[in-house]
Amino acid sequence: MNYPASIGLLVLLGLSAPVFINPILQTNPHANNDRSAVLLDDPERLFVEAMELAETGDQGDVSKRVDEACLLWIRRGDPERAGRARLQIGGLYRNDKRFDESLRQYRQTLAIERLSPSLKALTYDSIGQIYAELYQTELAQRNYSKALSLARADKDYLVEAHVQLNLATLSFKNGDFRRAMEIAQSAVSSSVKGNDEKVLGLSLGFLAQMELKNGQIEKGRSDLDRAFSLYRQNNDLPAQIKILCFLSGVSLSAGQVSQAREQAESALRMAEDLARRASANSQKLQANALRWPCWLALARAQRALQLRDEALKSYFRAVSGTVVDWWSVYASTEASALGFAEERQAPYRELVDLLVELGRANEAYDAYQYARVRTLSGMISARRLVGFRSEGDTDNKMRELSASVASLRTRLLSPTLNRSQRENLQRELVDVEDDLAERRLQAELNHPKRRLVFSKPATLKQLQNQVLGDGESVLEFCLGEERSFAWLISRQTVSFEILPGRREIEGTVRQYVNDLSVAPTNLHLQSSVTKQRAMAEDLFTMLFGKLADQLHADSKLIVVPDGLLNQVPYESLVHNGRYLIEDHQISYLPSASLIELLRQPPKSASDLKGQLDLLAFGDPVFQQRSKTSLSRKLPAALSEINRTSWDWDMTNLSRLPRTRDEVEYIASLIPTERERLYLGKDSTEKAFKQEALSKYKWIHLATHSLVDERNPGRSSVVLGPDGNNDEDGFLRATEIADLDLNCDLVVLSACETGRGQLLSGEGIIGLSRSFFIAGARSVVVSQWAVSDISTAQLMKDFYQQLINNVAKAAALREAKLRMLNGGSETRHPYYWAPFVIIGAP
Repeated sequence: MNYPASIGLLVLLGLSAPVFINPILQTNPHANNDRSAVLLDDPERLFVEAMELAETGDQGDVSKRVDEACLLWIRRGDPERAGRARLQIGGLYRNDKRFDESLRQYRQTLAIERLSPSLKALTYDSIGQIYAELYQTELAQRNYSKALSLARADKDYLVEAHVQLNLATLSFKNGDFRRAMEIAQSAVSSSVKGNDEKVLGLSLGFLAQMELKNGQIEKGRSDLDRAFSLYRQNNDLPAQIKILCFLSGVSLSAGQVSQAREQAESALRMAEDLARRASANSQKLQANALRWPCWLALARAQRALQLRDEALKSYFRAVSGTVVDWWSVYASTEASALGFAEERQAPYRELVDLLVELGRANEAYDAYQYARVRTLSGMISARRLVGFRSEGDTDNKMRELSASVASLRTRLLSPTLNRSQRENLQRELVDVEDDLAERRLQAELNHPKRRLVFSKPATLKQLQNQVLGDGESVLEFCLGEERSFAWLISRQTVSFEILPGRREIEGTVRQYVNDLSVAPTNLHLQSSVTKQRAMAEDLFTMLFGKLADQLHADSKLIVVPDGLLNQVPYESLVHNGRYLIEDHQISYLPSASLIELLRQPPKSASDLKGQLDLLAFGDPVFQQRSKTSLSRKLPAALSEINRTSWDWDMTNLSRLPRTRDEVEYIASLIPTERERLYLGKDSTEKAFKQEALSKYKWIHLATHSLVDERNPGRSSVVLGPDGNNDEDGFLRATEIADLDLNCDLVVLSACETGRGQLLSGEGIIGLSRSFFIAGARSVVVSQWAVSDISTAQLMKDFYQQLINNVAKAAALREAKLRMLNGGSETRHPYYWAPFVIIGAP
């Protein structure tokens, strides 16, 4: 495969973060890592024993010795030594990926009085590194900023260089490569002032990557050579390994394939040598993290040399290494599991492409499953295995912070605030939300296996023999850079098709969805329908190819999309002059492995006996004098993607009176004793949370929703605020995931509830995902801003079918067909296509 020089060379390694990161204390002149040089008076002796126990001993004994040693140093008037000791033990834990213990030591460091600004800066920087490794970008930024201010105030150039390098890393992860290069240049200057060649090498190595990424080839190569020379001088083997992998990618992109192979093999030899010599757990973890990128670089070079069988073995070794890393390190928290899973997409997708090239499409499908939705399936499995337990119920501090967030949000609704008061409250809200995020993260670190357990994905054979029912077919996509793939799997057959590359497909999809999601005017309705049908037929041909011949009438199609294909309502595609919905029942899943998991109730059959049919919320009051609207589309001020969730202001939200009609009609279909409604002022977030949610079969929320694509945990279903400031009305995705549900169906009758942060491996990270984690088996969501009138009618028809015991996906199909065949303007797919069902059909 050819990799143009303009491509970010880290991307060639399948890495999305700079690879030149160094533990701070190894380069801090104040730190004493030479245990043989330690003076064995009482605190030093205690600390040496603690360091020795930290690798394998009882952690309670470690903490006891560190606490006693630090107390002695403080009593002797040496708080600086106590702080350095906690930093050292925290660094050891960090290298061992025991992040909870590491953070505890760092926080205790900051609690020591009379610390120097430099030591405080080191501590904040160390905390930032942990958050960055756990993919908590905002929390990392917060701590790095504190560290940078302290280092500059103390004119500690060495610490300043480290912090700048870490800040450059965050800019790189956020895709701001020029900003990353600017900060890296500052890091080089600071490391020169600090007179430390090791830090200078790290800074130059990172800067070289940014220069090459931004097209400064000659300057980048020159800085890369300087960095490599410094690594050799300092015998920094990990840095040499990483830069050799990097250089292999440079050579490959330049067509120097044999040299690329030699560089990858040299890196691999060094990494294997480190692995053989590793004894401590932290060394083994580091060796594995160094080794799999070497196998990936070698696989790419071997494939370019047409050594496909050798490349296949190297790819398998690379993906095996990512599994070890993911499970042993990054499954600590949901964010880190998601983040690392996203970074390891490259080796999996390249392996899939090679298997297809070798004519092994079925094996390619099985390999692809290990890159799909591992975190969501692990979290659902954990909830069912361990049972429901909300940290917010037992953590008083978390409850206190949540209440503070709600109070601040409610205070921001006041129309009497002036600009200065509003800005002060917003700044305070940001700080409190960050504190709450830290508290949630700590709860996850304390109980990782309560949140996530390992579950093997379903193989193709298992899908055919154990999972799929009669008439069911899975249609799964895998988007690749040069070509994409689709599998159509039924109990009897497996069909496979090669499709165009990601850019071509997603460009067509973007144009199709943009056109489809605009409401047609009555004057041009017919021309709009004609145009849309032509585009739908073209997109069908692109996505199905020869698979169209394998589609059978009345089949139940379970679509597993990839990338922007998550935004396509496949019901609206046209084949042989007919919409797919006219001939097929269609549902969606982020992974085929979830089919069997979501079909099973999260609780035992005995828990379902006393269930009621419906819990419904509608027409919430967002403020005392809410305007009304016939559209669930958000105001422009709230629909901008670049707005953050703390900007959201309920004063811009209008009431939706037709949601009251919708909910009341649905309830009229159900015996009064089997439903519970909350309407108007009763439709509040507090009322929802106080309900015994697990006793309802169906949950219906007819209101506004807000989507934060940068921080999907803050995406919200908007209900009424509580008059006592206990709840702000924003039912967030993070809160939803902590609910205790046991429902067959959640319906989010609001705009764009199917949107969220789009990841290659996990799909859409948004509201529906949180409901699945909480215990829902299916969720109905919308793909774009919907009409209040047509939505209400669709929902009424949908529930009429459900009441008659029609299956969920079939019921939604019938409701859509009524609109399509109704003969009015609602025959346009803009009205009937946005709502889709995700989960068990």
